[in-house]
Amino acid sequence: MAERASVGVALIAKDCENTLPACLDSVRPYVSQIVVCVDERTTDGTADAARGHGADVVVPVQVS
Repeated sequence: MAERASVGVALIAKDCENTLPACLDSVRPYVSQIVVCVDERTTDGTADAARGHGADVVVPVQVS
């Protein structure tokens, strides 16, 4: 496994409960922190999926 850099990743997510886990898993080995900002209009379990894959979650976020 690659050494984690002392950098983080932040992303905005909306209705991506099914695709977010693979995304987070792909960057996890390379970063020390992942922050997922969940759009306020999300209607699925995006926040729970993010938490379940070790991300810090900010909810809700208003995206114009």
